[in-house]
Amino acid sequence: MDAEYYQPNYLELINTLEEANAVPLSALAKVEKRKFIPLQGQLYNYIEISEVGTDTGRISASQIYGEEAPSRAQYVVEGGDVIISSVRPNRNAVALITREQSGFVCSSGFVVLRPKEISPEFLFVSLKANHVPLLLDRQTTATMYPAVSEGDLLKTLILIPSQYIISEIESKIALSRQLELQSQELYADAERLLAAELGLGRLDLPAEDVTTRQLSDILNVRRIDAEYFHPQKAFVQQWLSNFPGRAVGEYFKPVREIYNPPVFDTGKSILNFDLTDALRYFVDEHGEMIRENEIGSLKKWLKRGDVIVSRLRSYLKEIAYVNVPQDVNAVGSSEFIVLRQLHKDVHPELLIVYLRSKPVQTILKWSQDGSNHPRFNENELLAIRLPDKVLKLQDEIRRMVQSGIQANKDAKRLLAEAKSEVEKLIEGG
Repeated sequence: MDAEYYQPNYLELINTLEEANAVPLSALAKVEKRKFIPLQGQLYNYIEISEVGTDTGRISASQIYGEEAPSRAQYVVEGGDVIISSVRPNRNAVALITREQSGFVCSSGFVVLRPKEISPEFLFVSLKANHVPLLLDRQTTATMYPAVSEGDLLKTLILIPSQYIISEIESKIALSRQLELQSQELYADAERLLAAELGLGRLDLPAEDVTTRQLSDILNVRRIDAEYFHPQKAFVQQWLSNFPGRAVGEYFKPVREIYNPPVFDTGKSILNFDLTDALRYFVDEHGEMIRENEIGSLKKWLKRGDVIVSRLRSYLKEIAYVNVPQDVNAVGSSEFIVLRQLHKDVHPELLIVYLRSKPVQTILKWSQDGSNHPRFNENELLAIRLPDKVLKLQDEIRRMVQSGIQANKDAKRLLAEAKSEVEKLIEGG
């Protein structure tokens, strides 16, 4: 009986879909509930809602051991499944599971759908169409943890176009997925190139977790927690000191240009990046546009060419290159450390690959403090040594990273074209 359910725009949309002979989602797909049973010592790829991109539907799964699996790790997915978030406001968290992702585990916040007599590609595009979030908003209940029930999700109306249009959609999505994988592989190539140059395959971290330090060491850093002096961190720092090089802070400076959003409606929107947006190795103009007065907290201004590093939970590797156009206003979470070139000696594309590497991640892991929200200090990041020998790779790494960004951009364009095929039917209906 809530008034929102009967808003005229919802009723008009439903009337348009019904006149165009749209069918409920339940006629096209069934819900799969393959229960996840974790095994101790077994490594799994876990898909959280925040790890599904809202642009191409890419998945950045985290690796977890069975004994560390969170309680919300509920379902096993298989190639050909389509997963959609039932939790709002993750309004566009929809992903098509590939054959390579079979056996991944997903959060209980997803509904796992298996197509009946349509292709997974068509189901994926249909759920990405602009009208679907509106229909799900109408069915959303609760305020603190708004969500859509499985039953209401299955009532979502889907248009079935001609076979010719379906074939066009399937072709575009197949190519889009190919380009998305190419984007990921190009970045992986850059990581492999850097790893080979540094000999990371031969970097064996010590297994012991006990170390001895003098009182002066503690006083110098003003830290008393044992983790800060972990043997693995000391080992990596010593290993890096064997390479000629300079500290990251000698090439890049941290910038703290604060954006304080207005409380009144300016009529303008701004590109806003959260920490999870940096799970991928770049952020671009396809991020979320938010009305200025709805942002609600302090942010940091971002510019093209910046490197953003989340100081929260280093293991997530939320480190990205800012690839927004020069004339686009963009901000990011205040938890980002924003690094900007001091000189042109080191490309930011090289820096993101290096900061995501095993030695740097080991240092950051053992530099954190706090329990619920572990953070590392900006100075710890700036003090990390960047070996001179990797600088000779930077032109090739830059080419790989930029080519990967372009491949992703092309993938988004194809997905947008496929979505428009569905949306034109609604507009013409």
